[in-house]
Amino acid sequence: MLSVEDIQADLVDGVLLINLLEVISRKKMHKKWRQKPGNAIVKKENLNTAIEFIKLEGLKLVNIGSSDIFEGNLRIILGLIWTLILRYQIQTGIEEGSPKWILLEWVKKQVKPYGVDEPKNFTKSWIDGQVLTALCDSLEPGNCPLDGTDAEAHPVEDLARAIKVAEDNYDIHPLIDAIDINQTPDEHSIMAYVSYFRDYLEKDAERRGAPCAARTTADGPGVEGGRAHTQNPFTIHAKNLRGDSTEQGGHGDLFTVEITGADDIAADPLADNGNGDYDSGYNPQKAGRYQVAIKFKGEDIVGSPFDVLMEGACAKNTWADGPGLNGGKTGRDLPFTIHGVDANGNPATDGGEPYEVAINGPNGPVEPVLKDNGDGTVDAVYNVDAPGDYDVAVNLHGDPIKDSPFKAHVKAVPDASKSWAEGPGLEGAFDNEPAQFKVFARDVNGNPVSGDDCEIQIAGPGPANSNVTDNGDGTYDVEYNVDAPGEYAITATLDGDAVQNTPKTVNVLEGADADHASVSYAITVQAKNKSGENKTYGGDRFEVRVSGDGDSEVESQALDHGDGTYSAKYALEGDAGANFSVHIKLNSRDIRGSPFKHTL
Repeated sequence: MLSVEDIQADLVDGVLLINLLEVISRKKMHKKWRQKPGNAIVKKENLNTAIEFIKLEGLKLVNIGSSDIFEGNLRIILGLIWTLILRYQIQTGIEEGSPKWILLEWVKKQVKPYGVDEPKNFTKSWIDGQVLTALCDSLEPGNCPLDGTDAEAHPVEDLARAIKVAEDNYDIHPLIDAIDINQTPDEHSIMAYVSYFRDYLEKDAERRGAPCAARTTADGPGVEGGRAHTQNPFTIHAKNLRGDSTEQGGHGDLFTVEITGADDIAADPLADNGNGDYDSGYNPQKAGRYQVAIKFKGEDIVGSPFDVLMEGACAKNTWADGPGLNGGKTGRDLPFTIHGVDANGNPATDGGEPYEVAINGPNGPVEPVLKDNGDGTVDAVYNVDAPGDYDVAVNLHGDPIKDSPFKAHVKAVPDASKSWAEGPGLEGAFDNEPAQFKVFARDVNGNPVSGDDCEIQIAGPGPANSNVTDNGDGTYDVEYNVDAPGEYAITATLDGDAVQNTPKTVNVLEGADADHASVSYAITVQAKNKSGENKTYGGDRFEVRVSGDGDSEVESQALDHGDGTYSAKYALEGDAGANFSVHIKLNSRDIRGSPFKHTL
């Protein structure tokens, strides 16, 4: 007993097909055929015999050949079988309730809104293309409008257009040619062809609920771009072949999501919302680019794979610091550091951010050197030859970071060979008072420059110290002190190089100390008698004794001039402010007014 288990595989040798034709037609083949074909050539000969028989039966086959059946083209095979069913099982009469009547009534209902002549059969009613055009458009309004058709001027072209639209939009195989419908319409062929339109519509509800990868879309940060270290959701919008929402769930297990890129990560399981939308998301721990492939039944949906940028740092929160943002000196490295911060204010903890640093100055752009530390920070450094103002712009993904662009003022470096020192402090000094001189800083062109470290070195027999004041006009005031006399070598340096006129040997002398002095005094004593009259002869013994702070004491002998007057001299030595008492005694008794007080 012959049977068909697999319609694609069981008909390839022609044996079952020939047997089927002989049974349903109740006729024998018109020529001999092989019941046990041994190779592909014999199998195709059997298939050609079967197709010839079908044509002899008056059935028109368009675009159906033995190779289609031999290669297992399911769509072609099903079309052939349906043609045979229509030819041999559908009644030729059009009485009410017959398959032909049901099919024709269905066509009438479909085309009625289009105002075309009501079809009365499956032959002449179709030759002008109006009914087929209306039927084609009724499945998907707008796909095949009647506008532009002309039943008299170009019916064949209109028929061909409708057949092409049906194939492209509804996957309905063109079983017949437009010219055949117009000139020799075959009822069975047209019925077979039209039955596909009805089948399409009957399965439309199923198609509307079935997602189509080529129409399905997705949106949200997870497929459009978001930020690392945070959840990036996305939604899959399942759409049918028409591009409409399926409006129902149940297909979540047929979707796959695969993520590759900067971080090894998997998407969250799909959440079926029951309305054709499916939610998911992922949380990348590294900033960078990701490819998100979303497929339905193995086919990419619209836009898949998505190229997604996940930002780790947010430009408006990211900041930078370092001397290179304020300025510096020509010929020196001017460094600064960029600190990545995400949208939530959290410091970035990984690298990979595409920072852009643009530096422009008097001589045009300057190329910086960037080093990604891999911890959310980036070190930058630049070096310029020309003094002046520089703009330092730091951007992230095209947006400026906080406070960017920065204004940096770069000054020229002083040239020691053009700079010099002068002043009295380089000609001589005393060891007990400060000495001064000036340093004049100039660049290579002789222009005043300031802001550099001016250092003073003093070498000699005793300790020394100095103080430097930057006047901001290219000059530095220097004041120094030494504690011992002798020769001292004084050197003034700018950027480590000695300026002109240094090192200079300076002779430091011992200076007088106002706080340590001696004062000599002379006194005269007039001797008087008891009446208070001046004596005119000598012989008295006057004593002069000077005592100071502490236990110090000085004695002085009075000189007798023999005329009643006596004189004495003494010297007082000590620190400024020292107090002394001068006692003048006669016969061991203080004279009037004694002791006398002195303060140095």
